[in-house]
Amino acid sequence: MFPEVTPENIDEIVAEILKDLPEQAIVKEERYGNTYYGYSVGWTIDRLNEIVGPHQWNLVPIKTSMEKSEGRAYNVAMLVGVAIGPPKAWAEDEGPQWYDEEKWAQFTVIPIMYREAWGQSTNMSYGDALKGAMSDGAKKALSMIGLGVKAYKGLIGGLPEDYMYQPTQNKKNDGKLPWESVSYTHLTLPTN
Repeated sequence: MFPEVTPENIDEIVAEILKDLPEQAIVKEERYGNTYYGYSVGWTIDRLNEIVGPHQWNLVPIKTSMEKSEGRAYNVAMLVGVAIGPPKAWAEDEGPQWYDEEKWAQFTVIPIMYREAWGQSTNMSYGDALKGAMSDGAKKALSMIGLGVKAYKGLIGGLPEDYMYQPTQNKKNDGKLPWESVSYTHLTLPTN
């Protein structure tokens, strides 16, 4: 573990983040007639905790949108921010020139590295839909810094290194791509 995240050691931290996750971290899902492989969000969070410690990174919901579908399921979209940096309590000054205290008020770190991504989840329970959207956004944002990125490249689950995702045609989705088979008509995403 790195005792302190600094601009000087961020490249070393990223090198650790880019290391492969163990095979036990792989999750297999069957959706829309296709098989998908990804990493458990728990494993990605544990890896980040091992590298920088839980006190040197934050996961924060930035924006949330919720709609209830006709089937009474909750559709939740959430913009999730992930920041890596030294805790604010350790800072000797107010942070770098670009640091805006108001924007970063939710975070407990002064971000040296920051990514955000939208997550989405549909569930009959509003709490589970929120949790699912947060987990989905977290995995995407963490992959943008390299943690678990092989899942988004389609390079896990026993697939060859030169594998490219090709959706299969089947009776369930009538040859459509998986995301074309799902109706998001009740989901409204904020524009900013």
